[in-house]
Amino acid sequence: METQTLKDLLSQGQTSKNKSDLISFIKGIHEGIGSEEYAGVTGIQPAELEGLTKVDLIAIIEQFKDAYKSEWEDSVKGSMATIFKKMEDDEQLFSKSNASNVDFAAELGSIDFKNIISGPLDACVQAQANASISTVDFIKQVAFDDDGKLRTVDFSYDKTVDDGSGGTTTETVALEVPFISTLTVPSIRIESCEIDFNVKLNSVYTKDVSTDFELDAGLEVKYGPVKFDVEVSYQRSMSTGVKVEKEYSLGVKVQATNDQLPGGLEKVLGILAG
Repeated sequence: METQTLKDLLSQGQTSKNKSDLISFIKGIHEGIGSEEYAGVTGIQPAELEGLTKVDLIAIIEQFKDAYKSEWEDSVKGSMATIFKKMEDDEQLFSKSNASNVDFAAELGSIDFKNIISGPLDACVQAQANASISTVDFIKQVAFDDDGKLRTVDFSYDKTVDDGSGGTTTETVALEVPFISTLTVPSIRIESCEIDFNVKLNSVYTKDVSTDFELDAGLEVKYGPVKFDVEVSYQRSMSTGVKVEKEYSLGVKVQATNDQLPGGLEKVLGILAG
């Protein structure tokens, strides 16, 4: 990788860089050329950079560009050039990347359709079974008393009949009918079950970057009459990836109706009513 000078870096367009990289650039200049030189160009302290806008940060870099001194190159010893060349490489990598190559077929294949679809169907089958048992329990509780005898209801009414001599007479007729024959026996049947399952997949490309600059003793640099030791160390971590956001919606529509009684049950009730 070709090493660039600080002058080269200052001459490059800064608008494509994000705010984090611009702050790192300015802090790198501060650590490389020293606080005195840095303060002579701008009165903005490194700790104040986070509160500035991107436009303000670009303006500060332009100030360093206008105030550039060749002696600064000896101070940074090429370290910053390497650093920011790497930063540019990272930006190019991110700009060329996208989430269009996400394997949505694999994402759909990972969805547990078996349980999603069979769950409501199993619930309908269980509901139908419970309804059938409820019908049987209803008949046991309503049709028979605690001793197992058929519950009946007595009715009586007056009926006009022929008296045999050309006239009519009134007689009282008494009826005893099974109590259950006066009620509607519940027999619920699930007529239809509609399952609507929708999946929405979105792909998002993400980038996380963290940057640290450190000064430590180690590299001897002569700057004017002053001799000092400086070492610019750079630590940058970057992670990129594709995140797939999934949205599910499940709608279950069950239609039930009061079904006709099974043939065998109708015969039993007919016997009881006879």
